[in-house]
Amino acid sequence: MRHISILLVLLFAAVFAQPVTGADYQFGFSRVDITPTVPVRLSGYGNRNQPFEGIDKQLYVRAMAIQPMETKQLHVLVSVDTIGFPGVLTKEIHEEVKRRHNIPRSRFVICCTHSHTAPHILPGLNNLYSTPLTEEERLKSAAYTKSVRDQVLKAVDLAVQNLEPGLLSIGSGNVTFARNRRVLSDGLWTGFGENTRGPVDHSLPVLRITNASGEKIRGIVFNYACHCTTFGGDYNRVNGDWAGYASQYLEEENDGAVALCTIGCGADANPERPKNNVVEVAQRQGQEIADEVNDLFAEGNSFSRLTSNLATNFGYAGLPLDRPSIPELQENLKSPRQQVRNHAEIMLETRQRMGRFPESYPMPIQTWRFGNDFAMVFLGGEVCVDYALRIKKELPILDAGLSPDKVWVSAYANDVFAYVAPERMRKEGGYEVDFSMIYYLQPGRWSSGTEEVIIRRVKELFQSKNLDEPLSVKEALKTFTLPKGFAIDVIAAEPLVRDPINFSVDAQGRMWVVEMGDYPRGNPLKDLSKVERHEPWDGPPAGRIKILYDNNKDGIFDEAKVFLDHLPFPTGVFPWKDGVLISGAPDIIFARDTDGDDKCDETEVLYSGFEKANPQHRVAGFEYGLDGWLYLSAGTNNKVITCVKTGEKVNVSGRDSRIHPQTGRLEAISGSSQYGRSRDDFGNWFGNSNSQPLYQYVIEDKDLSRNPFVASPSPKNHLTQPATAPPVYPTSRTLDRFNDLHALDRFTSACSPMVFSDVTLGEDVRDSVLICEPVHNLISRVLVDRSKIAFTGSRHPNELQSEFMSSTDNWFRPVRTLTAPDGSLWICDMYRHVIEHPEWIPEAWQAKLDLYAGFNIGRIYRVYQTDHPPTAIKDFTKHNIEQLVQLLGSSNRWERDTAQRLLLDHEAKDHREIAKHLHNFINETSNSRSLIQAGYTLSLLDHPTSPIRKLYRSDDPEVVINALRIWGAESSPQHLWQPVMLTSSKSERIRFELALAAGDASPELAERILASLLHSSGDNKWIRAAIFSSASQVADLLLANLISSDQNNAEIVNPLLLTVLGNDPIEGISRLIQTFPEIESNHRKRVLLLIALEFLEKQNIDYEEIRKQLDEKANGIFNHLLLQAKHDLEEAELGTRELATLIKLSGFESSILSIESLANYLRTTNPPEVVSSSIQSFVRIGAIDRLLSELNKQTPATQAEIQAAILTDSAAVQSLIETLESGSLSLDDLNVATRDQLMNSRNEQIKAKMKQLTMHEKVSSRADVLLAYQPALSLEGNAINGRKLFEKTCSTCHRHQNLGNDFGAKLSALSNKPDDFYLTAILDPNAAAEAKYRGYTIATEDGKIYSGLIMEETATSLKLIRPDGKPELILRTNVEEIVNTGRSFMPEGLEKTLSPQQIADIIAFIKS
Repeated sequence: MRHISILLVLLFAAVFAQPVTGADYQFGFSRVDITPTVPVRLSGYGNRNQPFEGIDKQLYVRAMAIQPMETKQLHVLVSVDTIGFPGVLTKEIHEEVKRRHNIPRSRFVICCTHSHTAPHILPGLNNLYSTPLTEEERLKSAAYTKSVRDQVLKAVDLAVQNLEPGLLSIGSGNVTFARNRRVLSDGLWTGFGENTRGPVDHSLPVLRITNASGEKIRGIVFNYACHCTTFGGDYNRVNGDWAGYASQYLEEENDGAVALCTIGCGADANPERPKNNVVEVAQRQGQEIADEVNDLFAEGNSFSRLTSNLATNFGYAGLPLDRPSIPELQENLKSPRQQVRNHAEIMLETRQRMGRFPESYPMPIQTWRFGNDFAMVFLGGEVCVDYALRIKKELPILDAGLSPDKVWVSAYANDVFAYVAPERMRKEGGYEVDFSMIYYLQPGRWSSGTEEVIIRRVKELFQSKNLDEPLSVKEALKTFTLPKGFAIDVIAAEPLVRDPINFSVDAQGRMWVVEMGDYPRGNPLKDLSKVERHEPWDGPPAGRIKILYDNNKDGIFDEAKVFLDHLPFPTGVFPWKDGVLISGAPDIIFARDTDGDDKCDETEVLYSGFEKANPQHRVAGFEYGLDGWLYLSAGTNNKVITCVKTGEKVNVSGRDSRIHPQTGRLEAISGSSQYGRSRDDFGNWFGNSNSQPLYQYVIEDKDLSRNPFVASPSPKNHLTQPATAPPVYPTSRTLDRFNDLHALDRFTSACSPMVFSDVTLGEDVRDSVLICEPVHNLISRVLVDRSKIAFTGSRHPNELQSEFMSSTDNWFRPVRTLTAPDGSLWICDMYRHVIEHPEWIPEAWQAKLDLYAGFNIGRIYRVYQTDHPPTAIKDFTKHNIEQLVQLLGSSNRWERDTAQRLLLDHEAKDHREIAKHLHNFINETSNSRSLIQAGYTLSLLDHPTSPIRKLYRSDDPEVVINALRIWGAESSPQHLWQPVMLTSSKSERIRFELALAAGDASPELAERILASLLHSSGDNKWIRAAIFSSASQVADLLLANLISSDQNNAEIVNPLLLTVLGNDPIEGISRLIQTFPEIESNHRKRVLLLIALEFLEKQNIDYEEIRKQLDEKANGIFNHLLLQAKHDLEEAELGTRELATLIKLSGFESSILSIESLANYLRTTNPPEVVSSSIQSFVRIGAIDRLLSELNKQTPATQAEIQAAILTDSAAVQSLIETLESGSLSLDDLNVATRDQLMNSRNEQIKAKMKQLTMHEKVSSRADVLLAYQPALSLEGNAINGRKLFEKTCSTCHRHQNLGNDFGAKLSALSNKPDDFYLTAILDPNAAAEAKYRGYTIATEDGKIYSGLIMEETATSLKLIRPDGKPELILRTNVEEIVNTGRSFMPEGLEKTLSPQQIADIIAFIKS
């Protein structure tokens, strides 16, 4: 048969070949020997433990270079006789190929024949052997790998050198020795064998390459879907298997042509595998392929000529992974199989190092497309046949000119990282699905939906959606979607700028740009392999500050100078005086040029101590405030900052800050923002974090902190719905995520919220907030309604499911925007392939990706309305005082801010003249924004000025509000009338600002304002908060007025009472008691007295001490009140609230109620409020033994409340321990949260006693518990029963389907997590909990200990959620110590109350 084939080929060449001119391509071929010269271990089978014993045939690397005549673009296909290349090796080889031949990634492919009788390649299949490589063997394998690498490069070089014109044609045959190897029984995998009903691909597509005349075959490429496993693990000689023989025979029979073999999707197909005569069988199978190819050559019409240009694309599909549970891995550490133990050890170490298991893996996918005539698809991994069958069927649907036999699908290309099984195999299970992942060190099987991820990605690349190569500026400009009537152009780009992340413009019109060239972990131009990293971002600095110049004044910057370089991760720059301020942790520096060459030669550190966190989480500046201060976003939780000029140290923990460089001052302000804090023209401030795109700061910390005795609200008001991770609508392809797969198409990288402040883009853009979202390649717009104190935000009506600006280019990374001096919107585009920091990227992705791709690129765009083109940027440095004052009338905020700064930079001797011009300007203008900016400028001059009545009397609330911010409610007697009149303003925002301003007014005016506002606006929570913050000096007057007017609003009276008591506790309660005769309601008196007593108790003032210090009159009133209380308890019919109040009072005054009577109120027939009051009184009077005797008579909720109340009191805890020791109470009577808190008590005596009490209990590690509960994962859960169990066990802290409290992790965001995630979260919460769900212990001045979850922090208070779900509000003034327990708020030990079936039910409910 072999000789007949040769004869037919020769006959075909002689008879049918005709000289052909006009070749469409050039081709070059090479073949290089890679047969090992020293014995090394062969790959493919885990049982091999010795080096190979001999060589049957040589191994080769073969290469084909192809260059279309029209484009002259060089492409290279490489075929290697080897088990497979890991992706890191392919990447290393390509980087050198690119350096030598300028071949981009999409035009370079490495395919492997997957021979199981070829040497092992490092670092691939690192967990293959049951007997690990010795150090000597590892060194030899490494040397062989390096040799193969070098020979591949040599083969590429030779193929490129061998280029000459030629003809390309495609044909297809059929070979049948491949057989489906997956044996099934009842739909489940049972082992390897032959499955005659299983799918298999017998097609044999062939490329024939001849010389230009068509007379000589120069090269052959063939593809067949079958494992190269003719030889088993007991065969230990070097051999290329059937693929090697097929190439050999084709080369021999075609006059020295080079024959490249690629392997199709045959991971689930084996060849014939005999026990004897194995070499002969491999040769026969190779001959079958050679014969079929030669037969096709002999048939004159079997091949179609290809003439189209070659279009190539390369990308990755992020394959989602199921992750193992920790107990499963810990159990696997005991496995008798070396590979299983090693896998478990490495997975656990990876989780420890990275903080999580990998959630996805980057599968390389490549397409080579010859017009509509032919397509080649190259897939990484050991891919099963279903993929080829689908791709051949579905790609022609996308292109009518393509037929299934003209679609070629190869596997084992570029990265052999694991088996890639189709969806149907998940149910069947078996080697390809599960156990093979152990060898490849993948965490687990591929998640459901993986097949669709791959097919979708293949189609995208086939349709030339290339995501992995940067676009030119010209091409990038075509990718944007903008509102109708808008245009975009570029004003600076590489090489002028690179990696721009921030910018500002000075008074000359020069642009100052911050370049973060060292992102993500040091200067890429240095040898980073030698960097000793203590943090994931450590590396040599490469940040720069540049100055850009527009020399010809055409609006496009044409020159750049490096002002300062070698900065570590700089984040901001701002022109200041004769230099610039630069932010870059740990410092903020002032840098200036002293000799006029625009290069920095002098720096000064102004502020120091900012945290050197991840580059995405560092302090950043600068936003100019109307008050002349510069505002910073915190980035992370900075702590104490040193003001170098003054020596002052300022605690800014959890907050943003503002600086006044001239004086060296720094202040903490409401916050914090992650990257970018922004204000509007009216002095309102906004911030955000990556997942919370926009919030307003309603009230400043400095205002809230004026009254430390009243718990203040959070200053943060969210402006998106939902507040966290709202959806985005990109026009770019949604890239497969590295992790947090549930966050697809949601805000995950929101940064730099910026209020656009000019009329030039239209009224529906002016005052809106533009938010950068670089991960999704877009800028989102939020329209802000400022009519209420708490603003509201919404999408533009035209952008309900789209964005203000988006790009289809996945490299577009907007990170900062600016209302530009020319009236346009300027956008900083960092232009990077990867914007995520590797701290959060799985290591497999890191190894494949170029994390610095684009580091030498960067663009700054401008967006404008076509009917309002950008104007020329002016140089304001030559303007005189009058001209600068007139600039305050500009619609452009940059111009107003710059004019204000330049005016304030004038010497003090000029301030009188400036003030005169400002007064004239204010009298003449009616523009609100200009009036506000002029008013602030006037107030900041070193020249005495009086409030401007015009601003107070404006019809625009924004102007009035800012007049109050600038001058307050009082500065001279003639203005007394105005503030009081404002108390009846229609604008709640004016009334709110007036309330804040009253805190700095005289007591007389403050009392008038606040009393009026309490009457008109006391139902508004924000105005109430402002009133209380300003009430310190007049709270007693306000309270007396309320009491005398029979005002009974607890939300108003109670905070005022606390303020009075806080200022002078004993005098305060005495004055309160003396007002009681004026109060008709006994219940109201008791409520007020109870509030006072509870407050004074927290101030560590003893009840008996209070009674001693009251005068005779007050004591008399007090005694009468107590007698009346006792009478009412015995005789009167009381409502629930009245009864609860009296019971609480009995905790202070035992004469009101006996212990036995108090116990009666614990009965389950009483309302919950009454029961809670009884519990509190028991703890207060110290009757713990009696309370515990009632414990087992209560409902689970009441038992939890009793235990939580006891845990707050040290003496009560001691009584509880003694009761346990006496045997009167069993450990089983305590709930899981109580046991957990006692076992981990900070009191070493309590902890020791608990250890003694539990010494006879069987103590199981969390791993043992998780292992014991693994059956829950295979049980079918009942969601209805799960709902009941959830309500009983979980609803204290978690909310799901409108059931429970919303304190813990948001379950709705976790619905797609695997079941083992929930199992770990329930039974081992410390392994699964995020840092924000860690528990805290707070010790207060009165000796109480509170444990729980801190839900909210404000300037004056902390809101803690106790283990029983009850909130506890703690004033900062009462806090003695706060300790992070380092443990989850959710307790361990739920296995004591839940069976595996019940946990399965809860999981079913959570996922429902």
